Amino acid sequence: MVFSDATLREMASRRPSTPDGLLAIRGVGEKKVQTFGDRFLAAIAAYEREGVPPDVPARTAGSVAFSGATLRETAGLYRQGLTVREIARKRDLTEDIVGAHLEALILSGEAISIDDLVMPEKQQAVRDAITALGTTDIKALKRSLGDRYSWTDIRLARAAALQGATQARP
Repeated sequence: MVFSDATLREMASRRPSTPDGLLAIRGVGEKKVQTFGDRFLAAIAAYEREGVPPDVPARTAGSVAFSGATLRETAGLYRQGLTVREIARKRDLTEDIVGAHLEALILSGEAISIDDLVMPEKQQAVRDAITALGTTDIKALKRSLGDRYSWTDIRLARAAALQGATQARP
């Protein structure tokens, strides 16, 4: 393990772009910046540009952003029937982070039904935007769709579109 979940969450939230920015994050020291800094900064920069880490196929990109343990915990709470908001409260995370967890789970092939999480009309609008724009870039989709669509709505609908279909809740 390179960084704790808390450190990774802070990186995801702050999205540093320099070694000094990394050093400002709790749990990141000089040695880790020297050893891993370039790779983490490249991943953050690629995510800012494209919504996925570099050199990772889009269908599995989300699964590398979080540890397996944190994804399993979110998946377990989802399977208990909790909403994104309830999972976020229970785990002391933001709803956007929980949405990113669910996105990663969908992209890794996990059976997650977004029908319980994103209204079908919004799912269709995201699919239509992907077709119209010719991209799955999350920032481009957000610009196109506007504020009526949350980042989580877009992430989940995009992930389901990339997987080919929504799946039934287990």
